[in-house]
Amino acid sequence: MMLIDPTGARFTFIGVVLTDAALATDPPFEADRCGTCRACLDACPTSAFVAPGVLDARRCISYLTIEHRGEFSQAQQPLVGDWLFGCDVCQDVCPWNVKFALPPATSS
Repeated sequence: MMLIDPTGARFTFIGVVLTDAALATDPPFEADRCGTCRACLDACPTSAFVAPGVLDARRCISYLTIEHRGEFSQAQQPLVGDWLFGCDVCQDVCPWNVKFALPPATSS
């Protein structure tokens, strides 16, 4: 999952916190930050994006090399190829990340 927040970069690791504390909930996020951009869909080496905003994790190299447990099936082995841990090609090509990866402009 990629979170797009226009105030910062997208390389965010999503985790889980287990607590019994009472926490206020945020409203659902409904904005479309991608528009007609297809950079991640077109760059994905395994075509894991089956539609805009829809990722099939069973084809995602990051899922397969980090979270998948057990042997790879015959269909999964060619997807993994020589990748050892993760992929992040979708992150690398996302215009939102490119914007924040550029060094800050310097003034003379």
